[in-house]
Amino acid sequence: DTLTVLSDSMFADCEHLESVEIPQTVTEIGRYAFRGCASLTNIKLPKNLIKLGGDAFKKCSSLKAIEIPAGVQKISSGHFEGCPSLASITFPDGSEVFDTAEGVNSVIEKASSKLVRGCNGTVIPEFVTSIEGSAFCDSVLSNLTIPKSVSRMGYGSFRRCTILESIS
Repeated sequence: DTLTVLSDSMFADCEHLESVEIPQTVTEIGRYAFRGCASLTNIKLPKNLIKLGGDAFKKCSSLKAIEIPAGVQKISSGHFEGCPSLASITFPDGSEVFDTAEGVNSVIEKASSKLVRGCNGTVIPEFVTSIEGSAFCDSVLSNLTIPKSVSRMGYGSFRRCTILESIS
């Protein structure tokens, strides 16, 4: 009940870890905290979480869905790189930093209208103006529609999208 921080690399490479429920007292998760947890399919983040360290879920190849608490202020594309099973990224209503539109299924910064991270099933809204580098890296996308409002796509936006067939 007194745990407030999960340290850097705390559970990194725990190959057989399948499910995690982090105590509500935790406000910070360190860099690479769950990196390489290949069997991790389910994680429940605490609603009081504020800081999510870089690449926290990188190479969690079995992770299917994640709900990011409203208080989290920063998410990078690397947080979910190497997560080809990820099919749902959601935020509860009330996030001041990220767009929470239903059906978007991605991480979009409100202030910049930038898509930071997408996943399988992402729908890019008309207000998005740029796509961050590596935003769809390792996603299992077969097709995607990019709206005319997008004027910039970062380096490696679709790197290692092995089944990508069409982009319109």
